[in-house]
Amino acid sequence: MSLTVSQMDDLIQGTLEHMDRPNFQMIATDLTEYVVMPDMFHRDVARIESGKTVKEQIMVSHKESAQNTGLYHEDTFVMEDNLQDMETEWRFTTDNYIFDHNEIAINGGASQIVPMLQKKRLNMLLSLTVKLETSFFGKPANSSDLTTPWGLQYWLKPPEASAALGFSGGDITGFAAGPGGLSSDTYTKWKNYNGRYATFDDDGLVAALKKTARNTSFKAPVRVKGQMDEKITRRIWTGEGVIEAIDLLAQSKNDNLGTDLNTFGDKGVTFKRTPFTYVPQIDVDFSDDDIFMIDTNTMYIVILADGNMKESKPMEVKGRHNVRAVHMDFAWNLHCKNRRNQAWLKK
Repeated sequence: MSLTVSQMDDLIQGTLEHMDRPNFQMIATDLTEYVVMPDMFHRDVARIESGKTVKEQIMVSHKESAQNTGLYHEDTFVMEDNLQDMETEWRFTTDNYIFDHNEIAINGGASQIVPMLQKKRLNMLLSLTVKLETSFFGKPANSSDLTTPWGLQYWLKPPEASAALGFSGGDITGFAAGPGGLSSDTYTKWKNYNGRYATFDDDGLVAALKKTARNTSFKAPVRVKGQMDEKITRRIWTGEGVIEAIDLLAQSKNDNLGTDLNTFGDKGVTFKRTPFTYVPQIDVDFSDDDIFMIDTNTMYIVILADGNMKESKPMEVKGRHNVRAVHMDFAWNLHCKNRRNQAWLKK
């Protein structure tokens, strides 16, 4: 017995709510690994927020009124306003897929709904995964771009040629007000750490990692009571050049790399027990020897309440009574409340 359009809509809605993993292989994407969707949007990392913007108060300076005194010292009082407002605006990412009721009949009827919708839905998810990855590692063209999310290149400034390690990551070209509306020209501590390393060895890369860690409070993860795994709040993202160099360094030392740089179970070579994560997007957008050292306690994705992977029910497409569309929406942005905990290294 054939189904009515209304019955088909109900069947499709139930199918979408109980969608299993696809039973076919996927080789469609240009990159082999993506980190943003599975990691940065994970509930342990991303944070749910509400309001027109995500606001923070940043302490840009501190009082310098402490003093040593003698007996019967007369008190002095200094009032200082050292908090400045910083805010992150919302950005929106969306995609969809469509199907025709006649398409279902042509492909074998109701029994073929699951595999057909799986393929269409997966295609949409792949498209979103790629867009989120490129958006996260990119930035808007300038301050007039009100649709592109604020990616890493909005919050972090790369080192100049031959730059020494230090807090030199100031304002980003095209954003006169500064990241989040705070300018490093006015608030000189509102800068990320950056610099260059010369060689892939102890005196070059390893020394740069150690110095960066000291200056950005990059510490080894701690084990939370009652949990089997350590909670890793730091990320080391890099390209293939660094991954290959670190592996060769480990092999040359028979894995005896010291207390900071070491091998750690199936995570491979780690720095302070934080794994080096290969990110193919870095090879595309930057150089394969770029290194990002990120603190996800102070830089993370914010998601508007009820705005993460919000999937619509099948909706009739205007002017096409047999065609249905399913939309998926993200309301999000990359938020940073302490640029000094983030680093960008280059060779």
